[in-house]
Amino acid sequence: MLLEDLVRLHGELVSRGAAVAPAGMAWRKVRGRVAIDPAGRLLGILPGDYSGDEPAETLAPAPPVRSANIAAALLCDTAAYLLGHSPKGDARAAEKFEASRRLHREALGGVAEAAPLLAFLDSWDPARAPSVTAVAESPVDLDGAFLEFCLVDADGAVRDLLDTEGVKEALERRSCQRGGGAYTDLVTGEPCEPLRVHPKAPALAGPGEKAAPVVGCNIESAQSWGASQGYLSPMARPTAERYSAALDWLLKDGCHSLRLGEATFVWWADGEADASVAPAVADALRGQGAADVDADAGGAPLHVACLSSKYARVQLRWYETVTWDDARDSLGRWEGCFGGRVPSAFSILKALERPGEKAPATRCQDAASLVGALVVGGPWPRTLTQRAAAMASAGDIGPTVAGTLAASALSTRKESGMETDDLLCPADPAYRAGCIFAILEGLQKAAQGRLAAPVRTRYMAGAAKSPARVLPTLVATAQAHLKKLSRTKPGLAAFYESALSEAVAAGPVPLTMDAAASWRFYVGYYRQRDQLYRPAGDGADPEAEEVPAG
Repeated sequence: MLLEDLVRLHGELVSRGAAVAPAGMAWRKVRGRVAIDPAGRLLGILPGDYSGDEPAETLAPAPPVRSANIAAALLCDTAAYLLGHSPKGDARAAEKFEASRRLHREALGGVAEAAPLLAFLDSWDPARAPSVTAVAESPVDLDGAFLEFCLVDADGAVRDLLDTEGVKEALERRSCQRGGGAYTDLVTGEPCEPLRVHPKAPALAGPGEKAAPVVGCNIESAQSWGASQGYLSPMARPTAERYSAALDWLLKDGCHSLRLGEATFVWWADGEADASVAPAVADALRGQGAADVDADAGGAPLHVACLSSKYARVQLRWYETVTWDDARDSLGRWEGCFGGRVPSAFSILKALERPGEKAPATRCQDAASLVGALVVGGPWPRTLTQRAAAMASAGDIGPTVAGTLAASALSTRKESGMETDDLLCPADPAYRAGCIFAILEGLQKAAQGRLAAPVRTRYMAGAAKSPARVLPTLVATAQAHLKKLSRTKPGLAAFYESALSEAVAAGPVPLTMDAAASWRFYVGYYRQRDQLYRPAGDGADPEAEEVPAG
């Protein structure tokens, strides 16, 4: 189960010392600090630590999930909660401060290091906050900014309350509280009081989308047996915080995540293997090839998940556990279809984009199916095959279109249980027709040079549907091309005549072809073209003159 594996990953990350938030903690962008002296008096509001123009992320107690409710957070919150003050006149600021005061008394009562903070909260009057110099002249914009409490000793040294042993122990005890009750934690199997609203995953939300929790949704149709939201998947707060922190860590690391429009992919390997396997997966999905890793790492479990977020709902598209050896075999399956290296997932989707439509990377189902095929061995997406076939029929053929058609044929043959070694070969009439067309195209170009309407533009769509009606005419015309070429380049003419004779003599071509046979035609065309020609130089213009490889 994904959540169980994420909780286990969180434990591994904490033991490795990774920058992951421990249970009960979260990364917050703190813009300022509310400085208090040992007597509990407000000294001022200090600027927080910044990284460039943005405040640096700081570990702080995890905040509650809020909508319209009043829910306070420990030690780090907005000015409305910590000071009862809002520059824009929040009518509930006094109520928020009172909620914060109650929470801090409950959580930190009896902690000696927190005595100055509790004294401040007991003596502070939110009504006079606007008239206090420290608040009125704050160097920090208090409108919605996160602030945290800090202590200033008599010698002027600033101390973070989270660095004191007493506060640390109090927070650790609080983070381990499971509540007991009639529910059983879905992950740990222990009795618990379920968290009604789970932490949100803002990194999954697209532009303009609201962040949503991974577990639970507030809609009536999702209710079951009187349970709703987090009660449908009961988990204690510590469990939810652990899986949420692990997922957040994955989403922030480019070696462990990839976003394609509305689809987001995360992956990780168990134990020490993650250090070499995760970057290898990232490179493969970005078109850098499948790298070799240590034998032990290659056999370690590799977890891959596809999630999407839309309309404030998070959906798990699929979750698979394989090994890197399995993933590399899956990638190797498709490499021959794309000429030795599989392009990046995004470039495949982009190349198969229909003119005028939304970028294909935003089509979640296409992206989910494609990455599933590349990494976990799923079938090649049928929607991408249909697009490639339509583009090829219109004469719009490129390496990605040809590779997609070849990959589809390979996938179809595997699904039907047929051998893949003889998947596409000259013995197949449709494939052979494509080879013949590639030879005829090259011969025309060698004899006539560049034309405004070459044979590919005029005849390819027809040849892909009815090769026996189109190819005889082109073969007859090729005799004139051979005669002309023999006068200027006899060696090249002999090369083309030999290639054409061998392809034509191999057997007849179909009178008509269905969609599957047309795909094999295009694959044969592009493979024959790749075999016969090579670019004149690295980085050459694809329209530049080509030289036969033989």
